[in-house]
Amino acid sequence: MSKNYVVCIIPARQNSKGIDNKNIQKIKGKELIKFPFELAIKSKYINEIIFTSDSKKYISILKKINKKKNKRVHFLLRPKKIATDSSTSYSVIDHALKKIKPDASIIVLLEPTSPLTTRKDLDKGIKKLLIKNSKFDSVISLVSNPKFNSSYKVEINKKNKIINFDNKINQRRQKMKNEYVPSGNFYISRKNSLDRNKNFTSNKTYGYVILKKYYTDIDDYLDLEYAKLLSKLGSYNIFNEEKIINYWK
Repeated sequence: MSKNYVVCIIPARQNSKGIDNKNIQKIKGKELIKFPFELAIKSKYINEIIFTSDSKKYISILKKINKKKNKRVHFLLRPKKIATDSSTSYSVIDHALKKIKPDASIIVLLEPTSPLTTRKDLDKGIKKLLIKNSKFDSVISLVSNPKFNSSYKVEINKKNKIINFDNKINQRRQKMKNEYVPSGNFYISRKNSLDRNKNFTSNKTYGYVILKKYYTDIDDYLDLEYAKLLSKLGSYNIFNEEKIINYWK
């Protein structure tokens, strides 16, 4: 197996707290699970795709999508014991890889809750691990200092290496120029690092900063409506503040 063999895991369970059947809610007539699936198919670097779900309905929806002949695609019915609120992403990934591709070298995690992720950003993120003599073991997408509190904020240095730090609640937001939070658009890791750390972050993690117009991370109905708004405004091409003002007039 090539050291650059890239496998994408797309998890989607049917029960969710914030929105009923969240992963098949629609934006522009398309179920959320279709966004990461089609993105993975279009990716320049992803070799194989594993969709893992506890829902036969979700699997049947994706099986209808036309797939590229050079992409291997698998649909895995996930056992209930790792389809609960307490199930970790690593347990889901580990189960999928052991069943389908235990010798994968690079793992990409794409979730339906970030439907605005672009192929350009994804492939540039994967390439950070593919380039010769790469100093990084993993890549996670970040977004700059959103205007809400987060229990997990990070800082990056001039080389985009992630540095964890204690959240300084009383510090003025305008002064926190290097503060970011994980955006959820994508997580990428070498498999040996993922197995060792049981997550996508380590002391060799690259923070890939995305534009705010591609950040959604859908957890509730408000997030879903915001994602729909961005889609209506044409966020894939240009983010126009005047469009938003006119939209709400």
